[in-house]
Amino acid sequence: MIKSFKSKIISIRNQKGSIITLIALFLLILENYRKHIAFYSGSDVSMMVYPMKLILMSINNVHGYSGEFMLFMYLFPVLAVLPAGFSFLEEHMTGEEAYLKLRMGHKRYIMGKLRDAFFTTTIVFLIPLLLDIFVTAATFPMSALGDQIDFGIYSKEYESQLNSYLFKDFFLSSPLLYTILYALLISMFAGLLGMLTVSISYCRPPKFRVILFLPVFLMLNLTMYFDSYLGRPEGIRYFWYEYFFVFGEYRKSKAYIPIVFLLLIAATALFTFIGSKRSKNGCGIQ
Repeated sequence: MIKSFKSKIISIRNQKGSIITLIALFLLILENYRKHIAFYSGSDVSMMVYPMKLILMSINNVHGYSGEFMLFMYLFPVLAVLPAGFSFLEEHMTGEEAYLKLRMGHKRYIMGKLRDAFFTTTIVFLIPLLLDIFVTAATFPMSALGDQIDFGIYSKEYESQLNSYLFKDFFLSSPLLYTILYALLISMFAGLLGMLTVSISYCRPPKFRVILFLPVFLMLNLTMYFDSYLGRPEGIRYFWYEYFFVFGEYRKSKAYIPIVFLLLIAATALFTFIGSKRSKNGCGIQ
């Protein structure tokens, strides 16, 4: 397990897409962190906000510092593809695909590409998000209980906001672990999108890499229509970026995340199956 993790870290260092994604995430996190340091410098603990509500993934913000989060949302469809989404297409274009299939076997080759895409993308997102959490927790006092939208912790408004949290009971027992879990879910979601992109390129390799950004972009933005078709029972939202708000104000469906994860896995399996049939029929590799 440790060797596998080390190999993934080494492969990340050698991939331009992974480096670009890491740099982009670190820059967003650094700018968000810098703004909060400047704003709360010299403040009394009683006037400060709970640190986890200052991280990049939190838009619980009235100080005008949500720009980095919104930029993160705009870039996410691209950043989810960059670390490993092109991995199969690059080998297909250079002819390395045929050699590796002969050496490793058809099934082992493509399963390895999908597995690497998932873990590489997940790690690339998880490292900066966890670093953001730990550095913020170490910088700002964890004893601060303030809320950026100025609700008192005993107010009805704050209680209503708590009901919008995806794992309310978990948050109440351990806000820090709740935030770490959220970072893991977001990173795994990015990993599944990266894996899906590889399966799509395997199913029908496009002529141009830029085309591989379209499936993720279109799929994510189609979720804006879910509210119209599914309605909003009890105020629940279904648009994808609402689920990136660790402390968002709109209610979320607990079943939505596992359903989406399963659909992404099923779609990946379908595209991989179609691609395997095409590849075997085309070149006779078993």
